[in-house]
Amino acid sequence: MDIDQDGLPYSRGHDMKSLTEARNELLQAFESTSISQLARIRSGIKLFWLLADAFGLDDAAEMIIKTVRIFPRIIPHRIPQELRETILSEFVSRSSTICSIVLHAKRPAAEAFEVLECAKRFMADVNFCTHLNNPQLELDHPRLDDRYEALQVEISQSEDENPLNTESSGPQKRDPVVVNQDIERIEEKIRGLSGFERYRLFPDAKRLQNMIAGDAIIALNTSALGSDALILTEQGIKSIPLNNLKYDDALKQSAIIKSQMLLPANEEQKNEEMRSLLRWLWIAAVKPVLAELNFLQPVVDAKDIPYIWWFTSGILGRAPLHAAGMHDGTEMNCTMDYAVSSYIPSLRALDFSARMSNRDPNVPWNKRILLVSASKSTGENKSHSSRDEAMDIKRIVGWNMKPTILMDPHPAKVLAQIHRFRILHFACNAKSMSNNPSASSFSTNTLPKPLEAVRIAQLYLVNTQLAYISSCAFPDDSVGPVVDESINMASTIQQCGVPHAIGTLWQVQDEFASAMATEFYKNFLGEFDGDVPSHYGKIQESLHLSISNLRKMPRWKDNFLTWAAFIHVGDF
Repeated sequence: MDIDQDGLPYSRGHDMKSLTEARNELLQAFESTSISQLARIRSGIKLFWLLADAFGLDDAAEMIIKTVRIFPRIIPHRIPQELRETILSEFVSRSSTICSIVLHAKRPAAEAFEVLECAKRFMADVNFCTHLNNPQLELDHPRLDDRYEALQVEISQSEDENPLNTESSGPQKRDPVVVNQDIERIEEKIRGLSGFERYRLFPDAKRLQNMIAGDAIIALNTSALGSDALILTEQGIKSIPLNNLKYDDALKQSAIIKSQMLLPANEEQKNEEMRSLLRWLWIAAVKPVLAELNFLQPVVDAKDIPYIWWFTSGILGRAPLHAAGMHDGTEMNCTMDYAVSSYIPSLRALDFSARMSNRDPNVPWNKRILLVSASKSTGENKSHSSRDEAMDIKRIVGWNMKPTILMDPHPAKVLAQIHRFRILHFACNAKSMSNNPSASSFSTNTLPKPLEAVRIAQLYLVNTQLAYISSCAFPDDSVGPVVDESINMASTIQQCGVPHAIGTLWQVQDEFASAMATEFYKNFLGEFDGDVPSHYGKIQESLHLSISNLRKMPRWKDNFLTWAAFIHVGDF
């Protein structure tokens, strides 16, 4: 039975008898034990869209959840390109719509979150060979870990046709029946071990609650089917409808965000557009969520301010949610007045950040900071160069840290030294490639060859805790159409294996980027008199305080293109 390959609606041009035959054929393939896991994923995705379009959302939601739970068995960058492109176009780029379908089918909010998480993990694993997976099995049971990884490779390289591959001179491909039995057998064995009960499964309620070091994780999901907030707290996961968050409005506002990617020609006009966007975000999305969490209370003592993570996804993936608010002078309300915000690209990335941040406390604190700088500014405002920024930071932290400045270094020199440092500060030319995150890079003035993010991802930076990207350009050709993945340099570096990253959502003036960097390091590691400040040595609190201080200054208060751009990615 031929099924339309160009997406929905699958029912176009087919009568119900043909659609029923197609459904039965795909269901039989999905449930078969004699085809590969790759073929099951392919059939599951096709069947999901067919069911959603022609047979009802309940069966469709159940099918996509079953399909999602096969994904941990594959290695995305090793699967055939044809299937990888199918998954990217039919699952990852439509994950917001799929999430809405799961919620409309009255499935648990945790399953809707599982869809978004699976899409984010797949995208990260396509671009990077990440170190984000929990290495505990490798440490405790290395032989089991090796065997499981070997099966993942075998599954990812399997083919539906001619599974035995008898004409090849290389190793013969095993029958999928045998491979499927092996993977199920080893998963059962691993999950029978203490501490590995949820191995390669979406975290259960207890594990999710343990991940909440702050007060809430919030995912905003919007599609043509509606908008919802998925809220994860110690009490569990729930969803609330966001009736004022209209999909068409979100598309228009996301276009405004995209227009900020490069330094604007008309700064005054762009600032007014940003003021309007921040107001819309507050009314349509952020305020209802904070109200649901009972966070819209005046913060009397700074130590009592709530901590939240924004799980970025879909067309609002670049939205400055931490800066949303009423900035028109009549009512001054802003997310920052009620909560300290961080962003996370996935729950797995959050778990990684928490594990790396909570390593053995008896290990001496590495006091080395690497400052990678360009000798000349390439921005429009050259009043404060990257060299000046690096020297200012060295002066601020030098009393307690050991700074090393690399001026216009060759990428090989950075890669050779980077593992020795606890903090990496890039005061050079950063370029974020949204459509191809692994090609995101850093460069300097004297060398045409950039340092690509994928090369950092190939390292295992066990000493590094923070990467600070002072400012970043977002080329026009990297933005592309709106999809269910929005990438910035901070999230890219965090997924390369650095627990914490600070960066920008769009390009910022050199002068303000330097001002923010020096303000941050003063609060984070600067010399102080008297008692240790409560924010000292705390990345998120120091950034929150730095943004708050600069946005109070008359010069920057109404320049939303500056302070609203800076974000933290990682754990608290």
